[in-house]
Amino acid sequence: MDRTIHLAIIDADIPARGLYEARGLYSSQFERVLQTGVAQLNQTEQYRSYKLGLRVTAYNLVGGVYPPFELLRSYHRQFPNSVHPPRGKPEPRKANKIAELNQPIDAILITGAAAGAYETDKYPWILELEGYIRRVYAEYPHVRIFGSCFGHQLIAQALFSKEDRVVVEKSPLGREAGLYTIQLDSEFTEYFPIVSGLHHGLSIQMMHADWVTVKPRPGTSENASIRLPLPWVNIGRTDICPIQGLYNPGRILTIQGHFELDAFALSRTCIEFAPLLGWSQEFLDTVMGQIGDAPHYKDDADMVAKVVVLFLAGIESGAKLNGTS
Repeated sequence: MDRTIHLAIIDADIPARGLYEARGLYSSQFERVLQTGVAQLNQTEQYRSYKLGLRVTAYNLVGGVYPPFELLRSYHRQFPNSVHPPRGKPEPRKANKIAELNQPIDAILITGAAAGAYETDKYPWILELEGYIRRVYAEYPHVRIFGSCFGHQLIAQALFSKEDRVVVEKSPLGREAGLYTIQLDSEFTEYFPIVSGLHHGLSIQMMHADWVTVKPRPGTSENASIRLPLPWVNIGRTDICPIQGLYNPGRILTIQGHFELDAFALSRTCIEFAPLLGWSQEFLDTVMGQIGDAPHYKDDADMVAKVVVLFLAGIESGAKLNGTS
């Protein structure tokens, strides 16, 4: 049985003009890299029998369009106990196509945006998006949610309570822009063993000046280790940003970086954003050096894409999810 994911991508912003003309909307760029992840997983001994697939529907948040609640999956999706396909005649192709078109939305992805998640006075739609995500999380437990950069921060702001002391704010350590390596948390890699062999960490492009952080409780040191409330897991850290993503097993995955952007895409973004952000030529040159030369640098975007696909398809480590390891 094919395991095709119906993914709704919410375009929370439009790309820089030069990037848009070359690559299209963020939803198109996410679909491209995720389809690559699907293809690579289907070629592996471990995952080929799942027959993974991806169908994307994009929604324009800039125009106020959200995935309708009536299209979200409201029931558990059944798969055979065995990942091996059943014997016998395959279903007619037309029937498969009709079933695909009628497939409910299995997951939602929120893209990056120039807005700060905390700038609700300037961007009132942020509160509407928060409310939407809270409702999906509370009422549609079979729909998974993924967010990148702004999407990561927005999801954190929407789902953590004041008692959790998890906040989104301007980072006092400055901006991460360019290629950085995330040191992965061992608890996260237990859910996704596919990354356990990356001893160097996970290298992806970054472009953010805000972060998700946990405020220390009264009477505790500012240097106390960051602890997220259960069952949340921090995916990893860099020197500049101690929380590089969030994982709530079976429900939520976020990442601060941009695996959908390669060196070309981030270069185009930074060149156009530099005057708007007041960057000096010296700072822009530094960032461009950190991004790297496209023909020569190597990131782990394909690996991140495979992790995201496994999450969207519900193929995390079963033993870990069931509490048996």
